[in-house]
Amino acid sequence: MDQVFDILEPLSGSLGEHSFAVTFHSRSSGVIEFMLNWKCFQGELPFNSKDELIEKARELLEMTQEFKS
Repeated sequence: MDQVFDILEPLSGSLGEHSFAVTFHSRSSGVIEFMLNWKCFQGELPFNSKDELIEKARELLEMTQEFKS
C-alpha cells in the first residue's frame, strides 16, 4: 500500500488541483476515485488485485501529466 501512495504523492502536493481516494471493497479489490484539473475531469479506476492497484496508480499519475502538457 505504501508503494501506491508513494506513486500518487505528487497529487497530494498539487494544492487541490488534483485529488484522489482509494476505497477497498475487500483485501485486494476496490476503486481509485479521482478529480483532475480543478474538477474538470473526474472518474474511477477499479482494481481487482494489489498489482492492478499499482498499475492504476501509475496510470492516474500519467493522466495528470497529460493535463500539464
